[in-house]
Amino acid sequence: MNTSDNFWMARLAGAAYLVLFVTGSFPIMLQASLLVRGDAAATVANFLASETLFRLGIISEIVMAIAWLSVAFLLHLLLKHVHKPLATLFLVIAAVGVAVICANIVFQAGALVLMERNGTLQALDNSQTETLAVFFLTLYSRGWTVAGVFTGLWMLPLGYVVYVSGYFPRIFGILLTAGCFAYLFPVVTVFLFPEHVSWNIPVMSIAGLVEISFGLWLFAKGAKPNKSGRRPSFGRAG
Repeated sequence: MNTSDNFWMARLAGAAYLVLFVTGSFPIMLQASLLVRGDAAATVANFLASETLFRLGIISEIVMAIAWLSVAFLLHLLLKHVHKPLATLFLVIAAVGVAVICANIVFQAGALVLMERNGTLQALDNSQTETLAVFFLTLYSRGWTVAGVFTGLWMLPLGYVVYVSGYFPRIFGILLTAGCFAYLFPVVTVFLFPEHVSWNIPVMSIAGLVEISFGLWLFAKGAKPNKSGRRPSFGRAG
């Protein structure tokens, strides 16, 4: 690809990155605002009162998954000549993460079905359906924690390739690599040290800021080789 192709591909990846950030944040913030811990009835009442938003959240998450796969694919095309094995690795990790996220959406859909109480579910009383609906929403939350493994891990090879590519300020490579561990943090707290889950949002926000900054840079600046035109020696072998 020539310099012009790289520039516009990077800008397209930046646009997809911004879509990813917006559509990924919406369902998470929505569920956090509607969930009432320890009160299934109140939680279900909140979700039913905001049913349209809940449905939009599901659609938003599907769009987010498509956007993430698009970002990974475009960055793979842009950076594969720098280090093809690592560029392929971050694409594969992102693809697995997208699959986990899509499978996790089923829990949201299941909670919606329970709240609607259609068909055979009418045989269950209100407390049973409310409890099951909240159970599905809890599984959805845990599914996001598992998906965070891939959300974090894909940033590790991406950060390195960005660092050595010569297309972007090297600080982005360093920050993306650090962001990997910020996204992995909730996996440790949720499953090993639940008493520290209150730190999850602040820590993950740091990684989110790194990603949105990189996305904005891609969208605004594109990809331009540095003035020396330097490339790592292994980049030519890919």
